[in-house]
Amino acid sequence: MSTNPTDSNRHNAEPTRVQTRGGEPAIDGIMTSPLRTVLLSDRAETVAAVFVEHGISAAPVSDTEGLVVGVISKTDLVQRCYPNGRHAPEAERATAGELMTPLVLGVSRDTPITRAAALMAYECVHHVIVRDKVGKPVGMVSSLDIMEWLAQRHGYAVPARAPGAARDLNNHTLHPGEEET
Repeated sequence: MSTNPTDSNRHNAEPTRVQTRGGEPAIDGIMTSPLRTVLLSDRAETVAAVFVEHGISAAPVSDTEGLVVGVISKTDLVQRCYPNGRHAPEAERATAGELMTPLVLGVSRDTPITRAAALMAYECVHHVIVRDKVGKPVGMVSSLDIMEWLAQRHGYAVPARAPGAARDLNNHTLHPGEEET
């Protein structure tokens, strides 16, 4: 298993601060960084453990040389390990390389959030890799990251997510301008 040693800096108590490029907010202001990656050879149970430990729902899959060759998500795990809603124990031996989506959508750090959202919607994916100027992956953005940014932009108080924490929306009625207590 290959993961970065430092904790994510995206999930904190402060509201998201989005940098702008040419007046439009850029994707690097909402990305989760550093990336948590898994190897092609990692087993499904190892991938699931990484997701739970780091509070993430997807990860880039890299080969032994560190090249990102796909993305694996919780959906990929559930569809393969629980086909037709029934547990398939043999699927737990499957590798990330066998379970991943072999499509890596990437955008540069200065890509406008709206453009990244349009790309994700067009391609019907929930995650996009953010790359630096030389193409190195530096972060990931999920559809939930974009929804949080959109809600905040329109004045809704959106509580910060701690890694691994799920938000109970039944206990959080959010109104424009209202602060989380």
